[in-house]
Amino acid sequence: NYQGGQQSGLRSGSVPVALVIGLAEAVVMCREERQTFTESANRLASVFLEVLGDSTDFRLVGNTARLPGSLSLTLPVRSSDLQQQIPNVCFSRGAACAGDSASHVLRAAGLDDFSIDRTIRVGFHPLQPLSLARGAALKIAAAVRILRRRTVA
Repeated sequence: NYQGGQQSGLRSGSVPVALVIGLAEAVVMCREERQTFTESANRLASVFLEVLGDSTDFRLVGNTARLPGSLSLTLPVRSSDLQQQIPNVCFSRGAACAGDSASHVLRAAGLDDFSIDRTIRVGFHPLQPLSLARGAALKIAAAVRILRRRTVA
């Protein structure tokens, strides 16, 4: 028994009232700001996709039911090569569940090993400036062009 014995062993101490009130206030704030948060994050993702689409080919993975500001896309180059080409742009290769093997989630989404190896995830926070989304898309597109030229040569 790791409890402190209060209330017939049901709990081990006093409830931290200040923390409970803080959590309740955070929940209220979250409910009030959720729509604005979602719209802002999705706006950044939309700008990223617009700029990227003007510069390079990609395929959006999944459907429209996604976390706000979150994108998974397959590019025409290996994600590991892309990551080496632009180490100052933050994105994830594959999917969160991938580890060292091909993601079962991306496989369930219909991707084969070739496409999984070329899939990245990006995410935007609603307080980030639009220039960050534009800049990331431009850097990714430029890196894709460089890597494709190397492959063709």
